[in-house]
This record gives sequence, structure tokens and C-alpha cells, in this order.
Amino acid sequence: MTAKRCTCCGKPFHPRPQVPAQAYCSSPECQSERKRRWQQDKLQNDTDYRNQRRYADRRGRPAPPPPRRPSQSLEFIAQGKDMICLLRCGKSRASPHLGRGGVPSALTVATYLSARV
Repeated sequence: MTAKRCTCCGKPFHPRPQVPAQAYCSSPECQSERKRRWQQDKLQNDTDYRNQRRYADRRGRPAPPPPRRPSQSLEFIAQGKDMICLLRCGKSRASPHLGRGGVPSALTVATYLSARV
């Protein structure tokens, strides 16, 4: 067979007999370029390929973190009750079961929890 010129590097090469229309030589740089051009052409012209590629890219990413949930500590439960009270009442007053600095005392939290059950 006659030698052809590589489309990428321009060097002469002998195409494989199984692929008479071979346009790129077997060097790794030329094969990478051939693959890049093929993918670029497929992404532009083939909608099925583009959609499948987008789906595959999404699957390869790490899953998003789960939504953050506040800890169910005693302080949070008491503060949650304050927020509900403030939203219902529409007033910006401190709740009576909070201690100094807006932190509930252990006694009021225990009372609140026992009243909830």
C-alpha cells in the first residue's frame, strides 16, 4: 500500500489494510487529536450523543451533600418554640421560658419536653 500523510502531524504513514480510509498515524498525540475532533463533531451534530454525554457527566460527579438539618438538641427545640411563638404572635418579645442571653435553662427545656409528650 502507498504511504499517506497524517492529518494531524503531516508525517507519512502506512494505513492498516483493515482501515483503508485511515487519516491519522498511530502516534499517541495524533490519536488524541483524532478522538478530540470526533467527540467535538458528535457533540455538535448528534443530539442523542450530547444528551447521553450530559447524563454520564452528571453521574460521574459526587452527589450533592444532603440538606443541612439543625441538630435536635434541647437548645434547638426551645429556640424552635420561640420562633413559632414569634411567628404566630407577630411580636418581637423574648419568650418567657428563655433564660439570660436567649439560652434556655435546663428546667424550662425539660418542662417543655414533658409538656410536648
